[in-house]
Amino acid sequence: MNKSLLIIVAMVFFIGCEENVEEDYNNGSENGMPTYDCVELRSYYTGSVQPILDSKGCTGCHATSDPAGGLALDSFESVHSGIVHGSVLDRVGREPGEPGFMPQGGTKLSQDQLEILQGFSGMECP
Repeated sequence: MNKSLLIIVAMVFFIGCEENVEEDYNNGSENGMPTYDCVELRSYYTGSVQPILDSKGCTGCHATSDPAGGLALDSFESVHSGIVHGSVLDRVGREPGEPGFMPQGGTKLSQDQLEILQGFSGMECP
């Protein structure tokens, strides 16, 4: 009887742990990306992502009025979409002189800047 009870308790414990790990990993998101409070995510964009785009001159060519390549990079929504669903990370990750390198005519982003953009690509708000 004690062995049966021990086995049942162990099974309940392991089943409970497995579900909690999955919930923690998904952080409430259906696609596995961590979700953040939208205010927090916009603050991260304003404080970390936007300064990179501004310093590299991205909005000079990629403004909403006439965006080069159909990609606007002058608002939170357009930048988030371009990074998550577009080719922004691929283009800024290329080497100067390589076809499609961005920023066109500029210098390569630093590793820290690339990591900020990569981090932003893994964030979403509900």
